[in-house]
Amino acid sequence: MNKHSILYKYKIIQDLIDLTTTKNSHILDSNFDDVYNKHLIQKIMQLGESEFLNDKNFNTLIIENKVRTKNFKISKDKGFESISIVLFIKSLIMFLMLWLLLFFYYFFALINFNQCKTLPRSKIIIFGVEHLNFNNNEIKNNFIKFIKKYISISSDDDVLVSSNIHKISIVKNFIFRKYPHNIILNSGLKFKDFLKIQCLHLRYLLIFLLSIFRDSRGSILGKDFAMMSLFDFSNSKKMIKSIIFTNTNMNYQPLWSSNYIDKKFSTSMFWYSENASPVVRAVKKNKQYFNQYHPHISLLSVDNHFVWTKFFANTLKKFTSATNLYVIGPILWKIIQKNTKPFTVEKNILIFDVTALTDEWKKMSGYSDVFYSYKNMKLFISDIIECKNSIKSLSDYKLILKPKRKALPQNDSKYINYLKILESESKIMIIDSTRDIDLAIKNSSFIICAPFSSPLILANYLNKNSIYYDPTDSIIPYEGQGNFLIKGKKSLYKKLLKINKRDIS
Repeated sequence: MNKHSILYKYKIIQDLIDLTTTKNSHILDSNFDDVYNKHLIQKIMQLGESEFLNDKNFNTLIIENKVRTKNFKISKDKGFESISIVLFIKSLIMFLMLWLLLFFYYFFALINFNQCKTLPRSKIIIFGVEHLNFNNNEIKNNFIKFIKKYISISSDDDVLVSSNIHKISIVKNFIFRKYPHNIILNSGLKFKDFLKIQCLHLRYLLIFLLSIFRDSRGSILGKDFAMMSLFDFSNSKKMIKSIIFTNTNMNYQPLWSSNYIDKKFSTSMFWYSENASPVVRAVKKNKQYFNQYHPHISLLSVDNHFVWTKFFANTLKKFTSATNLYVIGPILWKIIQKNTKPFTVEKNILIFDVTALTDEWKKMSGYSDVFYSYKNMKLFISDIIECKNSIKSLSDYKLILKPKRKALPQNDSKYINYLKILESESKIMIIDSTRDIDLAIKNSSFIICAPFSSPLILANYLNKNSIYYDPTDSIIPYEGQGNFLIKGKKSLYKKLLKINKRDIS
């Protein structure tokens, strides 16, 4: 186990970001301003965070003051110094392939110019929802209703949604496709516009080549520069109304979505979960840095943030320059209806765990002190079972477990097998991870969540009795979480005793 907490590592990352910013200020000119610098550091973090946080690399940096990872050279004196020649070549090849693809795409747009008399339709582009199954019409329709509630959409707007579905799907003015920005120019290009966009395209080729000549690290922004002409031209023509991201894009937002192109569109981010803060245990090495550093959040530049809670809005306000913060409750990509009349409640206790992570993954990713270990999550489940079974008044209650998602490679197979054994012994019932979370909560008597997972926020929003349970009796709660945190098996037992003594519907 690494001796350094993740909060201490976050503190060192912030120091490296500050050093890199200072260093870059000496090599950037008018074309490479603070916006470029911020996105460069974002990209370095996106590509190299797991390498940097890797226990072996981090310890080397702390002891020897510098480290060379697979892709980066990092120094405590100079920050993120350089990238590897392999990463440089890969980034350059990626840039050239995309740049040439767009170069020929503009010829295609010229040939297919549609001489319609109406003005081109404005585009609202949504990224970061590729995990949603838009092949399911119910999910698709719920998503459309949700977006319409919070984003101003006129009949003249096309809403382009980035999706992993194989076939293009169109519902009125909502268009679901794999690469939605491909149809920003769906009316084609007039000849003078073709010349303008190709000149922009050549200009960004030159800017990119000059940038990597000055600083090879700039090559990692190759994908952004290859596509810059498309967004810069569309921006100048006011064809883009807004670009929407989710916290899937928290680690990196493309350079073309920023004021690097003097943008005339707005940007928004919907935070469909609020787990950006690590779960912290009460040990000395954590208390010094508790909730002081959020290197990923501090690098964001987004106009509008939509969040679940006031607490998270305050976190964003503290670590970013965001001013437009909207607390809208649970973000499940559908309108959540509160109970307006008595709801049939089954006698069950609904559990939301977090699937344990392997020791190898924690070591390689640098999250060695992460709370969700096999030991802690097994204790989380076993304590709940033991307490429930020892209370006679809960003998006819079922323990229902709803996993967050299907098992991933980094999940601990020992924990997954442990749950299967419990299910075979009828100690718990595991329901499908794809089942509607709001309906599962509404149907339950009581909800227990692993700290500090989002289902509790939803349960509280639906006025359901719910708690976070910490089997280690060591977690430090953030603002607003302490009222729901139960520590240790004795406190859990006392809490469960009260279940059938209150109005639980």
